[in-house]
Amino acid sequence: MKKNSLLVAVLVVLLPMSTWACAMCQAGATKENVAAWEGITLFLALMPLVSVGSIFYWIYAKSKKG
Repeated sequence: MKKNSLLVAVLVVLLPMSTWACAMCQAGATKENVAAWEGITLFLALMPLVSVGSIFYWIYAKSKKG
């Protein structure tokens, strides 16, 4: 029983380390990777701005109608 518990504990500690990686580790490998990295960065940077801007525009449009 102790061996199984120790094995489970070791796996719980060590298994997640196999997925650790820097987001930039493979970004320079190909032009497609660089383009994908820049595209997702731009998307994630603009998404909050577009969301907040849409809310303000909706409020502005509703206030002009009424």
